[in-house]
Amino acid sequence: MDFRITDSRFEAVGDGQVVGWLDFTNDNGMVSMTHTVVPSKYEGRGIGTSLVAHALNYARDHDWQVLPYCSFIQAYIVTHEGYLQLVPKDRRAEFVL
Repeated sequence: MDFRITDSRFEAVGDGQVVGWLDFTNDNGMVSMTHTVVPSKYEGRGIGTSLVAHALNYARDHDWQVLPYCSFIQAYIVTHEGYLQLVPKDRRAEFVL
């Protein structure tokens, strides 16, 4: 699967079409990740998980701090604690992290 980033979302691309996306806003490196979408015909293939991992790795590589408003992203961070460092310490309780 390929990934691309636009000004406001990460996209997962398969067979030449967008098969999932993660919406975000970036305010000088403080990135609010607000919504992850995988259309129903593509569910169950690990696309959402791969997309979140890619977005969080990109955030880490670019020294972004992450505000995970999306519950799917919150759950991913809980089970992959290495990403917890991306969420500002003083904001973690807000996301139940």
